Amino acid sequence: MDYNKIVEKVRDVVAEHLGIEAYEIDPEKAIYHSTSGMVIATPRGDDLGADSLDIAEIALGVEEAFEIDIPDSDLEGINSVASMARYIQERLEADAA
Repeated sequence: MDYNKIVEKVRDVVAEHLGIEAYEIDPEKAIYHSTSGMVIATPRGDDLGADSLDIAEIALGVEEAFEIDIPDSDLEGINSVASMARYIQERLEADAA
């Protein structure tokens, strides 16, 4: 699957879960730990208010959308929609090989 299509699909999952429009999510902005939980930022830098439970539910949605399992240990290294897309692309390519 093309990387850009994977990014779009991941953004759609995140947007659907958080009740926002996909275009509001900058794929390169970090999903990072803060004192209030994990944060997904918009291109304007706005905090979309995702917490660790949201991140877990988004991960489940991504697993379902791409029919893959993402170990919790792998989630720790994923810090943006773009890094999630790269991870998925690598997994899909490895599974196809």
